[in-house]
Amino acid sequence: MRVSGRGSDAFAGPVLVSLLCALLPGCVCYNTSAQIDPLVYEEQLLWVSGGQGHVDTYRIPVLTFTPKGSLLAFAEGRKSSSSDIGAKFLAMRRSTDKGLSTFKRYSPAKGRLVVCGHGTIEGDGVFCILSDDHGKSWRNGAALKSIPYNQKKSAQDFNPDECQGHARKESRSKELYFDSALVDPVVAAGALQKNGILYFTNPSNDRNRVNLTLRWSLTDGSSWEKNAVQIWAGPSGYSCMSSLDTGSVEDRKFVFVLYEKGHKDYYETISFVKIHLYGGR
Repeated sequence: MRVSGRGSDAFAGPVLVSLLCALLPGCVCYNTSAQIDPLVYEEQLLWVSGGQGHVDTYRIPVLTFTPKGSLLAFAEGRKSSSSDIGAKFLAMRRSTDKGLSTFKRYSPAKGRLVVCGHGTIEGDGVFCILSDDHGKSWRNGAALKSIPYNQKKSAQDFNPDECQGHARKESRSKELYFDSALVDPVVAAGALQKNGILYFTNPSNDRNRVNLTLRWSLTDGSSWEKNAVQIWAGPSGYSCMSSLDTGSVEDRKFVFVLYEKGHKDYYETISFVKIHLYGGR
């Protein structure tokens, strides 16, 4: 089919895709922003404060993936209280089936000291050093690169070392400003760039940590779609997003969110959510 006239470049692609989908039985195409219709597909609690391993509180969720396609969920186990100050350890759970079944629990190494910080010699992000002899010697652990995790950094990526806080965007000119469209009670939000679309999660409330919401932008954060998806109406705090980068059609359909969730307080549990970006189609 020949497409001609002014603006033909803008329409030739969608027309061709529509024709291919019509001619190929069972073909479902996921390449247009108009099809974005997020659906909370599955959810499971990974950690419950006060109920696992005599840990008072689990907080600060982090979600990433491995090159072999496993999902890794991390949380900070606060032994004695929910306070930022006190004894802590890093808890980890792993899924090898894209979050379909229960994440396997991994116990921390007994007696291991873990020190983490921002920035490494190799680049921006978060690093850890480890000691198994009560601090007499130390070795490098692992590093989490700048957000989005495990993806090549581009000019539009959020960077935890450059952009601490909430509802801020780093533009190509390195100018930081508050985005009034992203209502926020001051919290660590989640952000993910996938297939040319920027996704954002946070408690969408200007006073309280409630109403965890997923929003998305087709313009690298310059503007946000009017539609939004409520993940949890109740108390909710920090969140982190990730997705698998295998290139398969199935993995293009999903993003994953790990967030603090509760009924009375946002730090009661940490929950994992699998979101279908195309309404379950």
